[in-house]
Amino acid sequence: MFDIRIEFSQELSTGKRLVLMPVSRFKIEKPFRIDHFAFFPAGSIELSALRTVPGQLLATTGTGTIESLQGQQLREVLSNLTGASPEVLGTHAIVAFPYDIDWEEFLNADHRYDIDLLRRLSEYADQAMDTIKLHYCTLSAPYAIPGGAGTWDESGEYLCALLYDLHDNESYLIAGRGVVSRIVAGLGLELDAERCSNAMSLPVSGEVGNIVCHGLRLYS
Repeated sequence: MFDIRIEFSQELSTGKRLVLMPVSRFKIEKPFRIDHFAFFPAGSIELSALRTVPGQLLATTGTGTIESLQGQQLREVLSNLTGASPEVLGTHAIVAFPYDIDWEEFLNADHRYDIDLLRRLSEYADQAMDTIKLHYCTLSAPYAIPGGAGTWDESGEYLCALLYDLHDNESYLIAGRGVVSRIVAGLGLELDAERCSNAMSLPVSGEVGNIVCHGLRLYS
């Protein structure tokens, strides 16, 4: 299994945080990279090394009523109610990437912040997914299109992400509503070892690159 911290050691040492998101409807036989986005087959990452902090679960009082929640406890319960868990990440293909996150702001935020962050992370990672779709998907075969970054089987309208901080050597799983639409027909996209070995890259930066990125998004 891969210790993903080694893969991104340089970026993490500069203060960036590591983000892991599951990708539904997507099966790959070997790891590959698209610039700073790394993709890993289901079950190939040593998630225990990221020391995920367990979140608060919904509980009832002795009378059977649901206890009152607020602040961080409410935030954690709302994430857990989506069905997201480390086990979900362990059974799906993973896209991992470094990202600038104000860690103090994150630790003291609420569920609304999580939803906004999840949407931004998913849109960011979908740059790489757009490149994959360009190479391996066609408009006439929607049954072979992968899901979006952050989605998992049976996730419905939810997204999730695991955020890891090297300094604290621990990670947090957040989840919430963020999916606008999704394809449910077919089994999605499968890439064998040969296709995973093919070189892919993101569009170059600058005005032309922005136009290409927009075109890829429209194509997706």
